[in-house]
Amino acid sequence: MKFNLSVLLLAALASARRDNDHDNNRGHGHVDRVIFLGLDGAGNFNTKLAVPAINNLLESGAYTNYASSVDPSWSAHNWASIFHGVTPEKHGVGNDNIKTKSYPEDSQYPSIFKIINQQDPKAKLASFAQWNPINTGLIERSLPVYRFNKPSDDEIFPEFINFLKTNATSTKFISWVIGDIDDVGHAKCWMCSEFVDEFIRTDGYIGQILDTLDSLRIKDSTLIVIAADHGGVKYSHGGATPKEKDVLFGIIGKDIRRKKLEDHTVRNMDAAAVILESLGYKVPANFDAKYPNLR
Repeated sequence: MKFNLSVLLLAALASARRDNDHDNNRGHGHVDRVIFLGLDGAGNFNTKLAVPAINNLLESGAYTNYASSVDPSWSAHNWASIFHGVTPEKHGVGNDNIKTKSYPEDSQYPSIFKIINQQDPKAKLASFAQWNPINTGLIERSLPVYRFNKPSDDEIFPEFINFLKTNATSTKFISWVIGDIDDVGHAKCWMCSEFVDEFIRTDGYIGQILDTLDSLRIKDSTLIVIAADHGGVKYSHGGATPKEKDVLFGIIGKDIRRKKLEDHTVRNMDAAAVILESLGYKVPANFDAKYPNLR
């Protein structure tokens, strides 16, 4: 069988052009690493508070303060959807089982950690979480993921910064689910003075994370995805009111055009598709998560 070299070259160029067009239609390219910052219980209360690091970060990329959580607006359901890219009916994780069950190794809806590991076994992965069920009930236990848990974010923060300084350049995906905002909401009430103080403290963490990326000179090669799982009303959440369902969501990186996304056109679980696509990994066909159109 004879092959025409010029035909093969043209086919290769066409394929590369299609890949490039795909990225251009999305409004992004591939990056060396993704850092995911999850704000448990934050909703979109950043719009009412003096939290410049969070708000400036959002506004420097493609963002909305009116993304939608999945139903019901509980933590387990939403973090599982964010990390698995499918609705709660599919992943089956809820507040009633996340603390007692490991995520099934044979699930047809694996975590993005497992998807990355399957496509790139040498990729380094890390998960920091104040709420330990993130590490034990959502991420498959067989995976070689660096997992760090402490009961308060102020204990996690210095370890997270140290990890960035020593490991960020060689790590593909780094996640930190910040949990104290939610804890204070349940204990003291959403939008009480203690809640506001905790939100402002979290804003300080994020400001220092950005400063660290600058000092390491890796900000341009890093994509940041930031999202909340839900908000809250009085002392709880789980319902379908705007204060519980509307959440912040942002995609920030060198090649991400600044754009305010239309209200309620994005779901917090879309973070899963953003993370995989931005790292150059194939998104499963059964994903409910979609990469927002940034054009």
